[in-house]
Amino acid sequence: MCKMEHEVLVVASSHESVAAIERQIGFPCVLCSDVEALSEQRQAMVVLILGWEVDSYSTCAQAREHTRVPIILLTDDDSPTARIQGLNLGADFVLGRGSLGGELSARVRAVMRRSGMPAPGDTYRLLRYSTA
Repeated sequence: MCKMEHEVLVVASSHESVAAIERQIGFPCVLCSDVEALSEQRQAMVVLILGWEVDSYSTCAQAREHTRVPIILLTDDDSPTARIQGLNLGADFVLGRGSLGGELSARVRAVMRRSGMPAPGDTYRLLRYSTA
């Protein structure tokens, strides 16, 4: 069972992996090893699946059955075929393990912006429009 409040949910097998991801992306992360618990996570902003620790494709398909929260699938296989398969199973983004850090953090921020929730550290400018 996982408890979260506007955090990144990481489907993985160890707390060490979650801590490493949290350090790399700069967002609070919570370990969840039970995919069925996703349906109870109303506050989850993003689900990350660590494909090198769990069966990435079946986990992604099961996660999509339980939640509409954006899913980012991280996999060891960075081939176009693997990315297509992950997208077809319900992932919103499929990234290779080499994308950890900057790109992963940017993808998480983008998903948060689209969901209407500001990511920690984001700044916004007020734009004014005038016809005069």
